[in-house]
Amino acid sequence: MLLLTIATKGDLPKMNQWDLLSFDKFAHFSQFCILIFLMIVGFHKQHTFSALRYRPIQISLIICLVYAIILEILQLLLATGRSFDITDAIANILGCFGGLLIFYLIYKI
Repeated sequence: MLLLTIATKGDLPKMNQWDLLSFDKFAHFSQFCILIFLMIVGFHKQHTFSALRYRPIQISLIICLVYAIILEILQLLLATGRSFDITDAIANILGCFGGLLIFYLIYKI
């Protein structure tokens, strides 16, 4: 996931840039949506660490939000051919909450 997020924009398909509706934003949203969903399910099903088992949603949300912000800061600091983009950070954060919504729709209803 780290490699996909810091890949150069030249590696992504060329599309009309409507900031929040581009393929790049969809990719950021999708990655974090899947990440948080799998983290919540994985933390809940494991039996080694009780804090992870009984608070998987809160812990997963904190980890994913911090990871989303750190990735954008790394893009700012590292010479990877990418730069800090606030709309990427927004897409990452929305992906976190989208994954939470999917989790609730599947497991809580």
